[in-house]
Amino acid sequence: MHWDVLALFEEIKSGLKLAVQKGHSDIQSIGVDTWGVDFGFIGNDNALLGFPYCYRDVRTKGIMEKAFKKVSREDLYGITGIQFMQFNSVFQLYSAKLPTTPH
Repeated sequence: MHWDVLALFEEIKSGLKLAVQKGHSDIQSIGVDTWGVDFGFIGNDNALLGFPYCYRDVRTKGIMEKAFKKVSREDLYGITGIQFMQFNSVFQLYSAKLPTTPH
């Protein structure tokens, strides 16, 4: 489950063009509400390295238990201070590091 951010960006541009066509050429700025828990990688050149994963993707199912075998819950909480949810970035990163298995 990925977000097609390129298509979403095209839709944003289309919406702005339509707004200008309808007489709103005085647009000063826009705001974009982000996905707080969806996850993707950006390279050293600031390029997107694939479409971001939707937080509902199943690849992190059961990942917390695997992670806690490497780092205790207490230590991880001490480092991050975040509520434990399988889609947190730390678990997304750990999931990406593990070998993939076919579904």
